[in-house]
Amino acid sequence: MFFKKKEDNKFLNYSDKIKKLLSKKKYDSALALYTKFKINYEKLSRDEKEKGFYDYNNIMNQLLIYTKLEELRIIIKRNNLDLIRDSLNFIDHLINNTYEIGSNYLNYVKEEYNNYFSIFHFKLISSELNEKLEEVYKFRDEQNYELALNLFPELMNKYKEIESSSLESRKMYKKLIDLREELKMELLKFRAHSKVAKVNLKSLKKALKEKEVESAKKLHEEIFS
Repeated sequence: MFFKKKEDNKFLNYSDKIKKLLSKKKYDSALALYTKFKINYEKLSRDEKEKGFYDYNNIMNQLLIYTKLEELRIIIKRNNLDLIRDSLNFIDHLINNTYEIGSNYLNYVKEEYNNYFSIFHFKLISSELNEKLEEVYKFRDEQNYELALNLFPELMNKYKEIESSSLESRKMYKKLIDLREELKMELLKFRAHSKVAKVNLKSLKKALKEKEVESAKKLHEEIFS
């Protein structure tokens, strides 16, 4: 079974038109032909449908990729990480199971996908950072400053995953550093005002007054280490 002449076969004509429009980056114009493309495929005989199914399925997938990228453009603005992840996974599946995508269109698709994936990754790591920060704040409120500070290596490693020159990244870095310094100061004050420290502070002042340097150094370490 062969198709009718190309000029007489509207299905093939619309297939070619959509491919050309996608290649020329006229994505909305290509999508606008979706209904006519589908209707003319349905009008084909059974044998013609079988022959044209590969082309039909390929074009439909390419148009679906574009619609899903447009949906993701809206979804990515929210903080529903599960929804964003599902959308990215679905698009990735479509890309890997759609063949003969024109190079211009494929470059566009990959660029858009990678951009959205980067945004998702930033949101994901930021969410994990915020969860860990909640633990830090909890320990701080309980005056467990050492425990709070012990979480910072993990926090800084997480931050490095999203570190960049962006304003948002710099703000996050400043927030972490300021918090770490605050905790260090609170820990020093906490130790300085403990009962043992109060006793040792008197001895330290006495040692300094009497210029007993070694004794003063030892007491300083006991209080502030």
